[in-house]
Amino acid sequence: AFAIDTSRARRFLSGQAGRPLAACVPGPKVSTAPALPVPPATGLSEAEKTVRAFYAAVDAGDYATAWAIGGRNFVKNSTFERFAAGFETTKSSQLLVLDAVGDVVTVQVTARERIGGQDRISVYRGTYLVRGGEIRSAGLKLRSRRNAVVNGEIYRVAG
Repeated sequence: AFAIDTSRARRFLSGQAGRPLAACVPGPKVSTAPALPVPPATGLSEAEKTVRAFYAAVDAGDYATAWAIGGRNFVKNSTFERFAAGFETTKSSQLLVLDAVGDVVTVQVTARERIGGQDRISVYRGTYLVRGGEIRSAGLKLRSRRNAVVNGEIYRVAG
């Protein structure tokens, strides 16, 4: 990141008025590598589709569907009520699939949570084992939690 003094920026902009945009950018053009293609939903593995469906259900507040997809398998010795109560503080979440190989899906989940009367951004990383369209086991670990200055949006937190 960099900053420019406002008086300097005003002088530059006033001198550029009426000039075509290309004239504002001196020097040779820089080519950039093309962006990596985003695989279409049909190109996702069944395991990745299952994990995405789980988080879509959680984000929609449909805990019964999330429980059916895998909650009962990886929240052993628990009840549906305790499973659903575990999401009471979660306001929204964003799933980032880091890797999906065979039946194993590694994810990062960024969640906006209301904890102790304050909005917080929590970042979790974990691995899911998926078989037969159900999550069989999961290990999700909190990586960081920060106070959030959020206007109803989730921002990806590096880390």
